[in-house]
Amino acid sequence: MKLLSGFRRAALVAAAVVPLIAAPGPVSAAPTAVVKAFGSPGQHQFTVPDGVTQIHITAVGAGAGGGGGGGNNGGTLSGAGGGGGGAGATVACTVRVRGGERLVVVVGHGGAGGDGGTGKYHNGTGGKEGTSSGVLKMVRFPMGWGRVLEVVAPHGRPGNGGEASGDWQSGYGGGGGAGGQAKQAMCHGTDPVIHDGGAGEAGHDAYRDSPGVGGTGGGTTPRHVQHCPFIAGAGGDGGLGAGNSGGAGAHQLPSKPGTHGRLGCVVLTYTA
Repeated sequence: MKLLSGFRRAALVAAAVVPLIAAPGPVSAAPTAVVKAFGSPGQHQFTVPDGVTQIHITAVGAGAGGGGGGGNNGGTLSGAGGGGGGAGATVACTVRVRGGERLVVVVGHGGAGGDGGTGKYHNGTGGKEGTSSGVLKMVRFPMGWGRVLEVVAPHGRPGNGGEASGDWQSGYGGGGGAGGQAKQAMCHGTDPVIHDGGAGEAGHDAYRDSPGVGGTGGGTTPRHVQHCPFIAGAGGDGGLGAGNSGGAGAHQLPSKPGTHGRLGCVVLTYTA
């Protein structure tokens, strides 16, 4: 009986101890990653949330427009293709911030495509430049508020228009636009990652009864920036030159304009 009573007392003690061992203490929640993506062209205001001390910024400059195709003389001679526009650069780094600070997020506009030429000796026109993307910080100076650049992603350069035919020969293709050129100094933060934009392809030369094809617009590196549209920052394609369609029932085809460059993009990532 004494042995049994001792066993029961030990069981009661163990039952009382188990909850003390098994009950977990309070567990703090892991920081949550917050992503803010901006894809509409123009300026956007962003206020840094309280407690946030750094923000990773990725900016993609806008692409430039492609050049228009060249015109022709209405006969067998042809216009050449316009050059493709260059893509915007991609710039990323982590910048230090304080809660309550105001940031200005700028998303670049894509450049317009150039017009196609009409008639002999009327070359296609070049595309238009895009605009740069980036982030500025609003800082109070003795004379009032001002903006300090934190991150800048340069825009691409436009493609040239294709040459029209003359009286004796077909046209030469327009040159492709250069991609946006980035420098490490364009990112005022730590761990910078810098990529120049891809150059646009030159337009193709034209030949008798063979209009020149427009060059392909340049692409960004990396090709796809997470949380941005798939083709953000890409350059516009060059336009087709004017000329004979070829084949059965051949007829004259007008030149085509270049396409617009793609919008830039900015992504802010931080933990809250």
